[in-house]
Amino acid sequence: MKVSAHNQATHANEPAAPGTRGEFRLGDLVWTAHNVRKTKRDAEDIRAMAASIHAHGGVMQNLLLVADMRDGLWTGKYGVAGGETRRLGCCYLRDGGISEGAGWYTDDFMVPGLVVAAPEATALSATENICRTPLHPADEFEAFRELFDQCGSVEHVAEFFAVSPLTVERRLKLANASPKMFDVFRKGGMTIDQLMALCLVDDHKRQESAWKAGEGYTYMRGAQQLRRVLTEGQVHLSNHRIARFVGAEAYEAAGGHVVRDLFSAQSNDGYVKDGELLQRLAAEKLDAIAVTVRAEGWAWVETKVEFDYQEQSRYGRCDVRKRRLTNDEAKQLDGLQKQATAARRQWELASENDESDPAEVEALERVSDDLDARIDAIKSSRDSVEASMKPIAGAVVSIDHSGNAAVHRGFIRPQDRKGLKKTEKTKQQAMARKASGGTGAEGDDTAPSMSEDVSRALKLRLGAQRTAALQVMVARNVPLALVSLAHSLVSKVLHTGHDTHTLRISAHSVRDRLAGVDDTLCDSRAFREMDSLVTAWHERLPQENLFSWLLALPQDELLQLIAVCTAATINTVGDHAREAMPLSDEAADMALAAGLDMADWWEPMASNYLASVSKAQALDAVTEAVSKQAAAPLAKLQKGELVAQAQALMAGRRWLPSLLRATAARADNASA
Repeated sequence: MKVSAHNQATHANEPAAPGTRGEFRLGDLVWTAHNVRKTKRDAEDIRAMAASIHAHGGVMQNLLLVADMRDGLWTGKYGVAGGETRRLGCCYLRDGGISEGAGWYTDDFMVPGLVVAAPEATALSATENICRTPLHPADEFEAFRELFDQCGSVEHVAEFFAVSPLTVERRLKLANASPKMFDVFRKGGMTIDQLMALCLVDDHKRQESAWKAGEGYTYMRGAQQLRRVLTEGQVHLSNHRIARFVGAEAYEAAGGHVVRDLFSAQSNDGYVKDGELLQRLAAEKLDAIAVTVRAEGWAWVETKVEFDYQEQSRYGRCDVRKRRLTNDEAKQLDGLQKQATAARRQWELASENDESDPAEVEALERVSDDLDARIDAIKSSRDSVEASMKPIAGAVVSIDHSGNAAVHRGFIRPQDRKGLKKTEKTKQQAMARKASGGTGAEGDDTAPSMSEDVSRALKLRLGAQRTAALQVMVARNVPLALVSLAHSLVSKVLHTGHDTHTLRISAHSVRDRLAGVDDTLCDSRAFREMDSLVTAWHERLPQENLFSWLLALPQDELLQLIAVCTAATINTVGDHAREAMPLSDEAADMALAAGLDMADWWEPMASNYLASVSKAQALDAVTEAVSKQAAAPLAKLQKGELVAQAQALMAGRRWLPSLLRATAARADNASA
C-alpha cells in the first residue's frame, strides 16, 4: 500500500497499517528501542547526512517505522527502527545546523517511510544495519546519472527514487562535474557545498581553474568565494537593480540566457550572461514609462538608468508642490498599500519555496508590481509646478536602488538655468508688487534678478532659522506635536516591523547643531523662546526616579512636555545645500499645519542675510521690499554702507528671500 504526499493515518486515531508506504512528518518521528544500533551516532556522521539530505532535496530511502505505543495506546508518533541517522540529519537541518537551509526544514518536513509490524521491526532493523553498506554521495550521484542515461527522463528517475524532479536535476548536475573535481570530492578533498558551488557552471575547465586558483588559501576555496569567482562580471538576477527592473521573464523572452543556481533556495537565483541585451531592455522599458510622463505636460522628459544625487546636482530644481489627497484618494491609497504589503509577502514566500509552481510565482509578482504602479500613480498625481515653470521644467525617469521605476519631476536642465532665473525674476517681481501694494517696477524687464543664487552656507543658515521657528510653533501646539510624533513612530514601527526591543525609540535634540550652522541663531526670537521652554522643563525634572515622576504628572502637563521634546528634534536643514531645494513632504505639511509664516520670525539684517549676498542681490531685495526708486541711490554706495541703509529701509516690510517663502507658497496652493 502506498500513500501519496501526506499520510492520512497520521491524522487518525489509529496508526497506519503495516506495509503502508508514504511520507511522514518529521515531528511525528521518534527514537525507538526496536532499532538495533544503540551506539550514539557520531556528530560528524549526522552533519554529513544533513549535508547530503540538503543537497539531494530530501531523504532518498524509506525509513523503517513502527507505531510508537505507550500502555497499549498509540502516541501518535512512529519510532524509527531503521534510518535513525537520516532522522537525526533532518533534525539537524530543522535546528538550523546548515545556515543555507534556515527556514526550509520544520517539523512539517516530509520524510518517506515504510510502516512495519512491531514483531518484525527489530529483525528488519538488524537486516538493514548489518547488510546495508552506506553509499558515498558520489556513488549516489553516479547511480542517478546511470539510470538517467538508460531512460533519458528526469520524471522517470524521480518516480523510481520517489523524489522530486528538482532533486534529480541537482544530482545529475553534481554527477556531471569535472571528472577531476568529482574525484577530489570522492576522496574527501572537498565538501559537497564546494562541489555544488563549482557546478554553478558546466565548463569543466572553469571549474578546475577556480579550484586551482584557491590552492594554498582556504578562504579562496569556500563555497561562496568559488561562486564569486565563477560569476565574476555577470549580473545577479535578484540582487542587481537593472536585472530586477527588467525581470527574468522579459530578459529570457528576448533571447537572453540565465545561468541558474539549482542549489539556491530562491527560485529566481541566477546570473545574466548578456549585459548588452539587459541594458537595451531596460532602456526600452524606461522609454515606455517616459511616454506616460510626457503626457503630464512637461517641457522635456529624459530617461537615465541611474540618476543619483551627484547627477541630480547638475540640474536646477523648481518648486514641486504636493497637493493634499482628497478623502477618496487617501482611502484608496491606504487600501492599495495594505494589498501591496500582503501581495509582496505572498510573492516572497512563494519565491523561497522550491516546490512552488514558477507560473504561480510569476503571477504573484505581476500582481505585486501592478499594485506598486497604482500606488505610484496616485502619489505622482499630487506633484505640480507653477504654470510659469512649465516651458522649461521637465522630468527624469530612472531606476531606483530597489529596481523600481522612479520619476523625478520639476528639474531644470543645465542649459535652461538662464530661463529659470528669468522665470523666477518675473515671479518674484509679481510677489513684490503684491506685498508692497504695487509699488514695484511692474513690467520692467531690466530690474535686477533675484534668482536666490546664494552660497551654501547662507542656505544652511536660512534653513536653521526656519527650523528654530518651526520648533517653537510645534512646541506650543500639542495636537500637532502628537501627530508629528505619531508620524515618526508609525513610519518606523508599523512600516518596517523589525524593532523587537522594548521601546526602541531614538530621539536627539538638534539645537546645538542648528546653533553651529548659524552663529546668529542664538540671538533670534525663535531660539530664545524655545530655549525658555526647554529650560523651564529642565528645571522641573527630578534628579532620579524620572519614570515615577512622569507617572504622577497631570496629563495636560505631560502632553505639553511631550510637545516640547518632540519639537526639539525637528530638523529641516538637511538638504539646503542644493539650489532651491524645497522642504520635505513631512516638513512642508508640518509647517503648513502650524501656520508658519517666517515673516513673523525673521527679517533681513546685515548679520543674517544682507552682508552675505552680493550688492546686486541686496539691491534686488530693497527693490522688492520697498521700491525700485528707493534702491536706486544705494547702487553707488560701498558694500558696507549699502547693507546698513538696506537694513534700515527693509525693517518692518516683512520681506523674505525665496527660500523662506516656500511655506507661504504651499499654503496658497493648499487653499486654492
